[in-house]
Amino acid sequence: MPDLNNNIYFKQVMNFNVKEILHRYNIHYQENSYGNEVNILCPFHNDNNFGNAKINEETGLFNCFSCKEGGNIYHFVALLENIAEIEAYRLVNNNFEISNSYDLDKLRNRKIIQKENYNTLSNKIVFNILEKLTKIGKKDFSQRWVIICSYIKNYQKKLNDKQLLYLFSEFNKEIKLL
Repeated sequence: MPDLNNNIYFKQVMNFNVKEILHRYNIHYQENSYGNEVNILCPFHNDNNFGNAKINEETGLFNCFSCKEGGNIYHFVALLENIAEIEAYRLVNNNFEISNSYDLDKLRNRKIIQKENYNTLSNKIVFNILEKLTKIGKKDFSQRWVIICSYIKNYQKKLNDKQLLYLFSEFNKEIKLL
């Protein structure tokens, strides 16, 4: 097994240049004087604090200290392009030349449709919970589920369908116990 700490291994497996990727997306950066990381303004949230995110040039790992987004360079490109990480991997390793085996516009549309369907499920669940709460006179019970609904709305991108359906089933179980 190759040594994962060996920089040559990373360069062979992960064919990328962080600065070229940042230039491609017009993301300005500053080099750190103490290492192989560059400071950037995170493109995933609105914050004017330059350097709130860092990307390691050798490993491609990034982290934003404000919005907590992070991962590898392929996840970074996938978020910017709104595509799956496997497609971002193909883009980066092909130096952003679109191969004939896939169509980037179709991939973006498919990802947007999946995201809309997901938002629809979370919206339906929140609507159903809030609608039922208006008919229940229990103040403590209602307050707790209103807080849970706000959690669902705030974190709907991080919750999967199974988690949403679980929350909804728990709500229905508790209503039956009232």
